[in-house]
Amino acid sequence: FSVMSYVVSDTLGRLILLNGALSLILLCALFLAATMLAADQLEQSEDPSVKRASPIIIRATEQGAQLCQLMLDYLADMPAADMTLIDVTDIIARVEAGTSLDVQHDGATSITADKLMLSRLLLNLGRNAKQAGASRLSIDVWTAGHLLVMDISDNGPGLSDAQRGALFTPFSSSNPARTGLGLSICLDLAIAMGGALKLSRTSPEGSEFRLQLPL
Repeated sequence: FSVMSYVVSDTLGRLILLNGALSLILLCALFLAATMLAADQLEQSEDPSVKRASPIIIRATEQGAQLCQLMLDYLADMPAADMTLIDVTDIIARVEAGTSLDVQHDGATSITADKLMLSRLLLNLGRNAKQAGASRLSIDVWTAGHLLVMDISDNGPGLSDAQRGALFTPFSSSNPARTGLGLSICLDLAIAMGGALKLSRTSPEGSEFRLQLPL
């Protein structure tokens, strides 16, 4: 799948440049529909050889569908943020469930943010950390003047100079199994909430991203 995802990601990236976003959206929609149909048919097959191979094929099609969904999310118009008072502990539970990381939290439990956007942002950061080898994510929430500050740190291996140079650039991942869209989407989500996102530090002991939102 890593080779396939690299080819698909590269091809879709070229489609954006050559044919525009509409071609990419149509291609992703067709791929999503085809993979869901194929998965349903495989699960219903009584052929023993198909039954043996189907878990691997279904897993690959699900990963392909996730890849296309990332592409669609990146191209979609960002909706207006619904900034309301939310419970951070609910979002942390989602991140733990979605990444299998040990997520530790310190600071305020009630903050003003768009719940869905913040959930997606933290999930993307958590998944990136997990894929890089981290086992723990720490989320520290505090205030500075008129800003809410959220520091999200992991215990992964840190980022190289090359990775730091293209951190929020779409389709720039050095890993062929990844699209390079996760952090780009995170930045877009932060901006949509009226905030900012940056890499505040990185070392062999881990990396930390800082999210700033208006109070």
